[in-house]
Amino acid sequence: INWLQGWPPELIAVILSALPGTESDFVIPYAIRVWHLSPISALFFSLLGNALPFLPLFFGLEHFRIFLTKYWPALLRPVDRLISHAHGKIEKHYARYGVVALLIYVALPLPFTGIWSATIAAVVLKVPFKYAALGIISGMILAGLIVMELTIWSVRIL
Repeated sequence: INWLQGWPPELIAVILSALPGTESDFVIPYAIRVWHLSPISALFFSLLGNALPFLPLFFGLEHFRIFLTKYWPALLRPVDRLISHAHGKIEKHYARYGVVALLIYVALPLPFTGIWSATIAAVVLKVPFKYAALGIISGMILAGLIVMELTIWSVRIL
């Protein structure tokens, strides 16, 4: 965050929301409490950034693996571990509940349950694009709303 100091908070929110680990779960409370953005602005810019990696991940993951195999094989093992982890977390739930499993998985504002791992799992499970997009984007919006409401509630309490 210090590296981005001096940039508009809205742009920082978009950038940080696009990264794994700092998705909406981190950015929305930070944007509201530290940058004093309105809750709706924090939600909007966070969701915008959070949605950015979806298409490149969904359509580029297999190409990325091929690139690593060819040019940087040492990184293939950690990437495959990440893919295996995402696959294991959602496979049995997806088989049972379909798109709703992706929605619920992403909607839970917990670490490692965001758009990155859900998209990787959807690619590995070969979920058709329209179903993956529906579940993941809906879950992302629901997670953003939950985090925004919890942040507003915590601001009022404190």
